[in-house]
Amino acid sequence: MNNRSVKIVSIWGNRRERMRDAHIIFKEAEAEITALSKVEETKYASLSSLRGALVPVSRSYFALAAMTRRTELDEDSRSGGLAQLFKMRTFIESRLLEQFRFNAEQLPVEVEATKDSFFGKSKKQGISIRYALASCVPTATCGGRCYAHDGRDRELLHIYRGVLNYYVGLEFENGSSARRNQILGLLSRSIDKGVEAALVDQASAMSEGYKRLPRIRFSHVGEMAATPEFTNALALEVKKRDPRVQCVIYTRHPKAKLLDTNLLVVNFTLEGAGDDAYARKNLGAMLSEEEASLDEAILHLQRAVESMPKDQQAWLALGRACERKAETKDADGHYRQVLHIDPTSQLAEMARQGLSRISEHCFRETGDVRPDALAFCLDALTRFRQMPRERVQQITFEIAMLGTKGINPNNPDDLYSLKTLPGSFSGLHLLCLEYAGFKIIDPSVDIGFDLSKEYAQAMRLSEGNV
Repeated sequence: MNNRSVKIVSIWGNRRERMRDAHIIFKEAEAEITALSKVEETKYASLSSLRGALVPVSRSYFALAAMTRRTELDEDSRSGGLAQLFKMRTFIESRLLEQFRFNAEQLPVEVEATKDSFFGKSKKQGISIRYALASCVPTATCGGRCYAHDGRDRELLHIYRGVLNYYVGLEFENGSSARRNQILGLLSRSIDKGVEAALVDQASAMSEGYKRLPRIRFSHVGEMAATPEFTNALALEVKKRDPRVQCVIYTRHPKAKLLDTNLLVVNFTLEGAGDDAYARKNLGAMLSEEEASLDEAILHLQRAVESMPKDQQAWLALGRACERKAETKDADGHYRQVLHIDPTSQLAEMARQGLSRISEHCFRETGDVRPDALAFCLDALTRFRQMPRERVQQITFEIAMLGTKGINPNNPDDLYSLKTLPGSFSGLHLLCLEYAGFKIIDPSVDIGFDLSKEYAQAMRLSEGNV
């Protein structure tokens, strides 16, 4: 009989016991998430008891993370596990964040959050700040494959610290001026320690032959760019203590454009060979906010839609970038592609607004009051004056519904037909009918296309002919 003892490792159990069937690990993870979703906000006696309540779901999360890195695992199981990792991790973090907020008045959450361990240290990352993965806007690749999911990194404290730091960042970001000063005051000792540690880390690197400036990595896990005002303020405090210390951030977050490059070394990241479509979409959308970067933004977004032809966000961002560059024909086509993918979504409504802006801009290029629009408004008033209100409403509503698919008012050769009114109509003629119709049935409605000058003049002419 073998009496050899079995060594138990921390709270996670014996390693051999964790090498279980992948399907069992999946089911346990789903069960733990379901259980956690039903847990209401709770008053805890201590922060350690709050953290301890998350041990079961964290155990399942780390088991799932370790499973995806098994070399013998079949590809379907691996893909399924990777698809769930980011969702599971961020759900745990979100619930932990909720509990911090719920217990902030009775437990020393802020003291815990701002103590010396706000800045971490490792041989690989040096001096760094950990954030929650819930702060990220992940790509298809990095979401499940982030090294934060490493199955060997089985410590709930790492998740806990990341959420604490994120809590501080959010409190600052959403706080008043007095609240922000209070948070920076609480962090003062930690910042002193972080700067000191960065100098020691630099000296250690130089002793091994690496010549570099002292540095602190802002969020080696998570995205501090998600809280840009806090990140800028923290970098400023670091620089006040020692201007030599570099505050370095690697990011693809859409809010990265709000980071102060006088305080931070900002590195915009793309994955692999630089051809990750999700990263290109995010980077392109961010660059499109700057006039000088529009060409680069359009290039990234074009590559993104080539790889993801069904992605409405990418098409919408490309349309906006082209519109800002005054490439209205291209912008029109991109906005219409958004409508083609899903005309009922909120993004489709934003695309319609873009089409309206383009149409109105082109419409006004030829003059102040358009004679053709004036004639169409007169025609609408003449028609509607002879109709009952119910008929006017039917016609107006049908045109409004047709408009959800896009009406082009700038090409007279594009003709449309209605069920409620015989004949063929140009896009501009339809918009004039719609504008006049809503003036009768509900003057408060804005159709998104300004015909007020033409309509006002048509009203004067019409009344003069009565």
